[in-house]
Amino acid sequence: MIIQGECDVCGQQDTTGYVACLRERLCPKCIAKMTGCTESEARDKQVKLQAEQEARRVTYRGARVTESGGQPVVKVENGEVTPLSPDRSREVLDHSPTGYQWGYSGSGPSQTALALLLDATGDPDIAVGFHQDFKQDHVSGWGNTWEITNLEILLWLELQKRGKHDWV
Repeated sequence: MIIQGECDVCGQQDTTGYVACLRERLCPKCIAKMTGCTESEARDKQVKLQAEQEARRVTYRGARVTESGGQPVVKVENGEVTPLSPDRSREVLDHSPTGYQWGYSGSGPSQTALALLLDATGDPDIAVGFHQDFKQDHVSGWGNTWEITNLEILLWLELQKRGKHDWV
């Protein structure tokens, strides 16, 4: 998602907006360093990314409805709301027989992280390889309700693959 503000890595202000990864904002200069392109190319990528994002946006939402047991997670795509079943992720790696949870570091949050990465990437190997880091970075800290997009997940994943802040 493109947002206005200050880059969380270098502190630079930029009125053209930044790529936002969850709570991080990245300026074109930092994106250029991360990807090896020029700053101008990074700005062009931002414009293109913004248009592509709107066309491909999937939003995942969770809301705690009981104190224990699995919690519902829904997927919103093109205005259609559907439940995100834990079954597909449990076929890959079964952490939690009761389903999804969040807000702590346990088996339910592991299942949630795995399911979100699996749905966003479609790749079981990537989902398994990164779900514990995603749980630690995000799922374990979520409150009673939360929302995240597939694009935020994919950008987080790309930063993880590139070593996050090692490129600054």
